[in-house]
Amino acid sequence: MRVRYRPLSRVMVRAPLLPATVFPATGGSARRWLRESTFRFAVAAASPDLSAVENPDARARAALQRYLIRASTRPTPFGTFAAIGLAPWSSRTDLQVTQRERPSRTRPDLAWLTGLAQKLADEPLLQNELRLYANTCVLQRADRCYLSDPGTGGAAGRPDVSVRATAAVRQALTLARTPIRRADLIRLLSESFTQVTADRVERLVQDLVEQRFLLPEIVPGLAGDPLDAIRAALRSLSPDWEARLSGLATACRAVDPAIPASLADLRRLLPTLQAGPADVQVDSALPLSGGITRRLADDATQAAELLLRLDPDQHDDPLSGYRSAFHTRYGRRCVPLLELLDPRTGLGAPGGSHNHRSTHTQVLTDLAAAAIRTGRTEVELTDDLLDQLAPEPASERLPVSLELSLFVAAADREALDRGDYLLSIGPNLGGQAAGRGLGRFADLLGSEAVDLLTEAACAEQALQPDAVVAELVYRPVRERSANVAVRPVVREYEIPVGVPASLPPERVLHVDELSVALVGGRFQLWSQRLQRPVVPAWNHMLNPSAASPLGRALMDLAEDSAAPLNPFSWGAASALPFLPRVRRGRIVLAPARWRLDASVARSPQRFAAWRREWQVPRLVQLSSGDNRLLLDLDEPEHLQHLSGTSLYLQEALPSPDQAWLPGPDGPHLVELVVPMVRTTAVARPGLPVRPSWNEEDRRRPPGSDWLYLTLSGPGHTENDVLTGPLLDLLQQLPTDGWFFVRYSDPDRHLRLRLHGNPQLLMNLALPQLTTCAASLIASGRRTRFGLETYERELERYGGPDTTTLCERIACADSLAVTALLPHTGPRSEHLTEIALLSCADLLGSLLDDELPAVPSAGPAGGDEFRKRKGELRTLVACLRSGAWDPIGAAWETLGPSVAEVLAQRRSAIASWTAQLRAHCADGTSSTGLNDLADSILHLHANRLGLDRAGEQRVRGLLDRTLRSLRAFPAQVHSAAGGPG
Repeated sequence: MRVRYRPLSRVMVRAPLLPATVFPATGGSARRWLRESTFRFAVAAASPDLSAVENPDARARAALQRYLIRASTRPTPFGTFAAIGLAPWSSRTDLQVTQRERPSRTRPDLAWLTGLAQKLADEPLLQNELRLYANTCVLQRADRCYLSDPGTGGAAGRPDVSVRATAAVRQALTLARTPIRRADLIRLLSESFTQVTADRVERLVQDLVEQRFLLPEIVPGLAGDPLDAIRAALRSLSPDWEARLSGLATACRAVDPAIPASLADLRRLLPTLQAGPADVQVDSALPLSGGITRRLADDATQAAELLLRLDPDQHDDPLSGYRSAFHTRYGRRCVPLLELLDPRTGLGAPGGSHNHRSTHTQVLTDLAAAAIRTGRTEVELTDDLLDQLAPEPASERLPVSLELSLFVAAADREALDRGDYLLSIGPNLGGQAAGRGLGRFADLLGSEAVDLLTEAACAEQALQPDAVVAELVYRPVRERSANVAVRPVVREYEIPVGVPASLPPERVLHVDELSVALVGGRFQLWSQRLQRPVVPAWNHMLNPSAASPLGRALMDLAEDSAAPLNPFSWGAASALPFLPRVRRGRIVLAPARWRLDASVARSPQRFAAWRREWQVPRLVQLSSGDNRLLLDLDEPEHLQHLSGTSLYLQEALPSPDQAWLPGPDGPHLVELVVPMVRTTAVARPGLPVRPSWNEEDRRRPPGSDWLYLTLSGPGHTENDVLTGPLLDLLQQLPTDGWFFVRYSDPDRHLRLRLHGNPQLLMNLALPQLTTCAASLIASGRRTRFGLETYERELERYGGPDTTTLCERIACADSLAVTALLPHTGPRSEHLTEIALLSCADLLGSLLDDELPAVPSAGPAGGDEFRKRKGELRTLVACLRSGAWDPIGAAWETLGPSVAEVLAQRRSAIASWTAQLRAHCADGTSSTGLNDLADSILHLHANRLGLDRAGEQRVRGLLDRTLRSLRAFPAQVHSAAGGPG
């Protein structure tokens, strides 16, 4: 396997509060552990009510037991039940926990703190002195300003919001592009609109604030320290509030896990500042010294590459429908982001979802079934098995960076250095980018963490030198979710969505400055100001579903080009009662797993029999998503946790006796989170520099020189419609050209566009077309008829002038296709050969080459060409010679008829193709000749009725045929029966 990733300089180390030796004691009463101050503090931070219970009932005792198990066996950070530290890679492992005390950081809950900031923003005595900034999620259409994402100001689920786009509103939003004192904003507006009273100006500003078009800067963002940001906004404005918030900061710093009462003191302080639900967030650091063998780093990168290779969603494409809709509507346009995402003007936000499907279900099912049949508890992924399951993913789809969560099972540190260990991929898996699991802990760990985040950010930028990698900062729908999204600023640029910017204006990319285009078949964000691609990034682990709609859309678009990092999946075999461990070398991709019916768990006899039958070990992890609880199935008190309808138990990997990290009170279980980056750069092609064309060039509504109609109906009647009464009518109408395209989004329909004098089109052509459509609907050949606005694909066709030429070519081609369709045969038996000849002739006319190269030809048709090579060479050669008898009797009649149609088209488009070549040669077309030919050829295949697979097959056959004729030109005449 090729090495595609390298680890960063440090690794995140997570470990539980208590050593693994505590676990055997969890079967007894957990109450005595409440006398231990650090455990009592951890319980108090997670559940104040539980920690205060004097005489716990059975339910409370069970909860305490779960907390004790967690505190001794689960490394995932949660309050102070587990801690996080950083360690360097080293030639040998000498890592250790250096002290019992864990440094901690406590801060107010972000939902509570945001409420306090909003309360201060509404204080009459402070209001005019505080600064406001414009919400840049505003889209102006016609005479109204719409808030593209009503949730960006922190109010989820708000209804559609808009205001009249008056001169005063527009100027207010312009003045507040950079934060401005409210009093200054009112004064400047009053000076500009002297005819308006001061009260009305104040009312306007207040309305914009209430509707969240203007946002108070005092409501903090998520970069840096939110409490410090509020204090900075109040500095010199309110000594009283500044003192009270300084007292809050002091109380937060005073919280000490060794003194549980310090947490209670802070909680009592919060309601005196802000009414309503109040809580705090506590995290703890793991004091470490020493390093970890680099052998683990190498295995971690191999594990990541295995997951990317085995991902069952490798071929899943949640945005494929959205990309198709984008291409249909916008083609190669670079569309303003807010225009695209607004359902009034664009497509709305992407709505794709992953359809989890496995391309190797049968192989996995056979593996699992064989393991059950033979009693094996492990499957090893050999090279042959790996090749059966999946090919290596394409390099361009690999994430630029990622981080992988791994449990390390070993007897001791020396075993790590010998390579005597197992790496088990954790249920948290990791992150789609390096640093996401570290961001929220950076202020706790200090400069070491900031340096690692900076290292990751610099590596990502260096791997994408042509792009701008910018931190995406948004406020989640649920304010409390923001607790895990606070992080430092380590990137050069940021994209704030409904939050104050934390960087200088020149380093801020506002969403109303971004555009979206399809580049290389994938979405790419683009900064018009910087003229560079933009790659949003975020250093937190918030689920995308927690983001505001605009934030979620940016995340979806950002990750369109990267393969997702997903856990190993058994696919359909996941429903089996047992799944074996999956291992490759030292890497455990999936632990052994048992499915248990809760009714069996409630019966001691049935449960014991089930354990014997399925060889279930004593120690197992009760798993639900990424939540795990280590249980001893021989311990009666642990069995009470087996509740629910269907339970999943995993092997305990690592088990408590595989805790290798020494600490003052004993060894700790360990989870490593390994950040890594690609070893090769990512090619992100820029957008061609295209001129901006006005809407008059692009848009042709009814009443213009283009009339655009749609005729919906079943696909099998399209050819009859195109070659029957509709064709007769089109040839009689007062137009100077028409063309058609077949479409199937959302339903099958024909798109018909006619060019001519606007009055003649509307007054003469449209009524007759309406009558014809009614007749087609009555006969069942069509089902609906519509009138649309034609949006010309100026970017795709190189500009207004070259688009006009391509439209004329489309008209001639449509006429030719309607003449060719009757010759394809009643069952389209001659369609492939006619398509081959027509594409060859059309491409030759466009490129002025008798044997042109075929654009976008792929592997399709390779096997067929090898079987029909001589026949296809002869067919194309006969078109040039005019002698059709070498092919067969059918072509003696068919050949001349097809050749006549193609000759008429060739003559009709000769001057237009010459002009196209001239525009491309002198640079007045923004699209190159080969790309134009590619698009024209695609639409020709569409008119013939070829689907995408059929088109690729014809292109592949034609490409091989023409290459063969170019390679052996002397055989061309003899193949056609001419002089050899």
